[in-house]
Amino acid sequence: MKKVTFILGIFLAIACSSNKEENIVTLFIKDTKSLEKNENSRPIIEFLKVANELADKKVVLNKQNIKESLLLAKKYKNCIISVEDHTIVKVKNLENNKASGLWSTSIPFGEGYIQKGTLIYKEEYINNIIGSPDSQERIMFLFQ
Repeated sequence: MKKVTFILGIFLAIACSSNKEENIVTLFIKDTKSLEKNENSRPIIEFLKVANELADKKVVLNKQNIKESLLLAKKYKNCIISVEDHTIVKVKNLENNKASGLWSTSIPFGEGYIQKGTLIYKEEYINNIIGSPDSQERIMFLFQ
């Protein structure tokens, strides 16, 4: 009987560990376009609420720290940047960079959304998605 209970316990542990809870963040990391399928009228706000709890590290970005923050991002599997509650971008390739005079560093390629009523999909260098350095809050979420 102990042997059966032990085997059943191992089976349940494996089943639970392989069934990670899917949420707006994990879905976005797997497939950026999953945001379009979200039924919430403001999916970026929903994303930010969940990401604030799940991120392994968060960095408030500005012109002075973006270069070192992007270097830090190389230590993580996933890097997502938000601008206020209206823009979200997943960095697709930290090695595919383009110089940005406004940010004074090389900026990686990414894909994401700007919400202006509806979600507008963008796939390009992230400076063209997150805009120019200004007073808007830009947060980098890093995930393992």
